[in-house]
Amino acid sequence: MSSQGRALRWGGLLVVMLACGVWVVSDLDTGRAASALMSLDPRALLGVLAAQVCLLLLRTWRFQLLLPVAVSYRRMLSAVSIGFLAVNVVPFRMGELVRPWLLADRDGVPIGNALAALVVERLLDLIFALLLISATLSLVTLPSSGLVVQGVDLFETGVRSMGVAVAVIATGAVGVGLIGDRAVEAVARVLDAIPGPLAGLVRRFGGRFAEGFQELAREPLRGLAATAVSAGMWLTHLACVAVCLWGFPELPLDLPTVVVNWGATAVGIALLPVPGFFGPFEAGSAGSLEWLGADASVARTFALVLHSTMFLHHAAMGGLFLLLDGVSLRAAVRGSQGSAAAEEP
Repeated sequence: MSSQGRALRWGGLLVVMLACGVWVVSDLDTGRAASALMSLDPRALLGVLAAQVCLLLLRTWRFQLLLPVAVSYRRMLSAVSIGFLAVNVVPFRMGELVRPWLLADRDGVPIGNALAALVVERLLDLIFALLLISATLSLVTLPSSGLVVQGVDLFETGVRSMGVAVAVIATGAVGVGLIGDRAVEAVARVLDAIPGPLAGLVRRFGGRFAEGFQELAREPLRGLAATAVSAGMWLTHLACVAVCLWGFPELPLDLPTVVVNWGATAVGIALLPVPGFFGPFEAGSAGSLEWLGADASVARTFALVLHSTMFLHHAAMGGLFLLLDGVSLRAAVRGSQGSAAAEEP
């Protein structure tokens, strides 16, 4: 990428972070925020940290299942911890490449195998995220739009239909993975008519996904285990949100609120991959609570507390393994970018 292109991307990131930051502090009643913090049950923070530890252990186990090369759990835990620290400090989720590079550099795992496992992991997360969004659109109580035709609210009908469509897309992603290269090439041929690199990206990453997915299909028990662990991870995400909501007496604690909150947060951090996800995380989390009727200051305080606790966990675990294993994060990021470039067809 040219220096001008990099400058534009960084400029866009700064604008997004600034806009989200301004939104978070706008209309923030410091007195209400301080009161919400004073009433916060400290056990909720311990619950969030416990959920984050469970997520890290499950994430490590899942990558072991997806990788066709044996790596000890301790080494995998180190690579995953350092990798997620990199994800939280390097923009555009480029820190994702650190994990495969560490496994290749320290444990001799072929970089292609590690990248294929990473793509399948991301696709599993995408499928569960789409299902969560579908559930969100089904559970949320929608305000009346006034666009009513023959007793049918067009806005509500559109949103519910979108939820069904998202679930269909999630199912379709599994189908494409099972069909394999033929489906990937068919999609890429359609996209060839559109200017830009989209068709090439589909061939590159879609091919890796299909290869990894078909390998799992040939070992159904391993594939089912990885899928079950993914489901457990998303349930743990919801539990993390629920226990933090429990710590704020002024906020509602019910299943629709938990699902809507994490669904909106996941969309925010996926669409706007700024360093640390600071800004988009708070916008999605607090914005969803405000939409459901929560006080703005309390909702934004909740989002800041939840995100800060999660970020500190990633920083602490990643930093711990950097020290224990003598790894330089800067060198790992540079090495991972170089190895990924070498893998490009």
